[in-house]
Amino acid sequence: MKRLQAWGVALLFSVFLSGCAWFRAPVPEPVQPLSPVREFMVSRTPGAADATGTVSDPEFGQNLRIVLEQEFLSATGDTCRRASLLSLAGAAEMVVMCREASGNWKMAPRVWGQGLPHSPEN
Repeated sequence: MKRLQAWGVALLFSVFLSGCAWFRAPVPEPVQPLSPVREFMVSRTPGAADATGTVSDPEFGQNLRIVLEQEFLSATGDTCRRASLLSLAGAAEMVVMCREASGNWKMAPRVWGQGLPHSPEN
């Protein structure tokens, strides 16, 4: 009888442990590193001494002067930051990133088009 109880306890314990596997918290998706322009915009404060710099970014071009100009609230209540990018050839583009309710920063669509003409070799 004691042997049957021991098996019952072992069986109950293993069922309990396997049941816990069904209720594990989901594993978050790995966070993709931010591009250099995005990293600059997220890590700096508009108006601070380090709000101007030079970056090279595959999406925007090489040796860009970036100026983080302003932080504002969007119509949806997201905190957004605006920056100007200037290439060595004098082409300029305005970019905006917003922090969503989830806390993730997302680049706003480039409504002015891709103002910085470049190729990966620039």
